Amino acid sequence: MPSLFLSLILACSNNDAQQSSPTKTQAKALQPISEVIQLGHQDARTAALAPSPMETHLAAKKAGLSTQLMTLAPKREFSMDITDVNHLAMRTGVLLADTVLLIEELSKDQLMRNLGLIHDGLEKIKVNSDILSSVVELQKKIENDAISRKEVLISLEELVASSTPERGLGDGYTTGPLLQAGAWLASINLLGTALLKEDNIEAASSLLRHSQVAEYFLLYVGTKGKDTAPLALIEKLEATLFTMKDIAEKEAIEASDLKLLVKETGRFLSII
Repeated sequence: MPSLFLSLILACSNNDAQQSSPTKTQAKALQPISEVIQLGHQDARTAALAPSPMETHLAAKKAGLSTQLMTLAPKREFSMDITDVNHLAMRTGVLLADTVLLIEELSKDQLMRNLGLIHDGLEKIKVNSDILSSVVELQKKIENDAISRKEVLISLEELVASSTPERGLGDGYTTGPLLQAGAWLASINLLGTALLKEDNIEAASSLLRHSQVAEYFLLYVGTKGKDTAPLALIEKLEATLFTMKDIAEKEAIEASDLKLLVKETGRFLSII
């Protein structure tokens, strides 16, 4: 059975944003995701969404990023033993981004731990049972050394590649694009930290101009999100997104802007 986990996770839920979704994308003939990953192309299936963690990473590497991300990755002390599904969705997205970005550097135990937490998060935010089964299937293959890291990566990225803004994660899923937002913010924070370390401001200027992505999430924050998610979470997310939008729209992104972006995204991730 194809891994539906792969086609879902960074999708924006139509169930929660029918009145505020961006214009729907049109289906196109697409390359296999393995070719997309190998060639480093932006996949048309995710062009209307936030860039996936791997797409962002590939773009950064193409721009000259060489730092081992594992040396900069924060240690996540996330627990899925909480009741608020909005925090759970964002934590799940962050862990998904970490897993994709660090796929070659994570130990087997670390990879299994991340997937276990991702499974727990997805279960609590009530995604479809087929998605949960796909995660379990992936865990079994990793445990039995029956899958390569590249295959794991392709599996995780296929999820992003087949997602569209109007496709949700299940009938019980109520947190809109917060899972995707968590993944995007975690990716930008870690890669921004690496670019700052390398003093690669020129690359940052081209990679971090995601004003439309920030606007997409701000649309949710200002409509459905303010009625369903905790006010404190929404207010902090909104402030972070406005900062990112302001930076993205500057004529030239400078080192001070990159520092601010890393600071603000890191501050938000620390409270989810």
